[in-house]
Amino acid sequence: MKVKVNCTAPAGARCAGTVRLRTRAKKPKFLASKKMNVAAGKSTVTLKLSRKARRHLRKKSTKVSVGIDLGSAGKTSKNLTLKR
Repeated sequence: MKVKVNCTAPAGARCAGTVRLRTRAKKPKFLASKKMNVAAGKSTVTLKLSRKARRHLRKKSTKVSVGIDLGSAGKTSKNLTLKR
């Protein structure tokens, strides 16, 4: 699964952090995680889903949350619906 990331650091700088994918439920399930270190500008981070996560996403649509933690620079998250 690919996630587009927009790094707003000045030219020549990099954004380092972690991208996490979880379900949006009363008891969220962890689906994937990836450490990233991307250059300034727009980049794509590829998350590898486990067999268990792929099985969970076989439904017609699944509500998920993508969270990005940049350490001291802050955190952000986006709610999405994955469709087959």
